[in-house]
Amino acid sequence: MSKGGGKMQTEKFDLKQIRGFLKLSQENMAEKLDISREHYARLENDSEMLRKCKINIALKLSEISGIDLDSIDFFY
Repeated sequence: MSKGGGKMQTEKFDLKQIRGFLKLSQENMAEKLDISREHYARLENDSEMLRKCKINIALKLSEISGIDLDSIDFFY
């Protein structure tokens, strides 16, 4: 917990970091998320598009990575 009684910061991971942890190519990650590689690349490189992604993509990302939604940085 931080000083002053504030909330503990949760470590955040962006898509590229998560893909790196999983040792997957963009193509492999896209297949797991059931989207095209081009769509995945846009999500990975465009934070505005990532914030607007469908909840099913976010849930699948959390499921395949084992990382809680709270720890995925949709606002990098």
